[in-house]
Amino acid sequence: MESKLYFNRGVEWAIKGDMESAIADFDEAIRYNPKYADAYANRGVAWSVLGDIDLALADFNEAIRLTPQYTEAYNNSENAPLDKDEKDQLIKDYNEAIRLNPQYALVYYFRGLTWEFKNDLAQAIIDLRNYVRLEPNDPDGPKAIKRIEDKINSKKLVE
Repeated sequence: MESKLYFNRGVEWAIKGDMESAIADFDEAIRYNPKYADAYANRGVAWSVLGDIDLALADFNEAIRLTPQYTEAYNNSENAPLDKDEKDQLIKDYNEAIRLNPQYALVYYFRGLTWEFKNDLAQAIIDLRNYVRLEPNDPDGPKAIKRIEDKINSKKLVE
């Protein structure tokens, strides 16, 4: 019970933008329940917002270790690794999240962006089209596809 109270208050702090207080409450939630995957995942997001990529990744990985089917943790890990050139691991995390829940649209979006960062534009387009199929009302999907198609077309002009 104590862990849930601290967790809820941590979420409230995070919503208000006070990441230090959020982390302190997530710490307490974890102290009361060391297997609280949501607390690890949310603390990871808070660390990521504060720019501490190593701590964020450690928390995302712990959430995944505790609950391997926890697709949110796989998705949250996207916030951190790009800064540490861990794009290949990120793709593996997204693959696992999609294996666990193939209807989780946002994972396709972020994996598509990761492919774009890796300059694999064909793979990026595939994932972003899957995102649009699952989230047809979100304008970000078509915008990302157009941006990548423009990159592909500009490369063809150079060649």
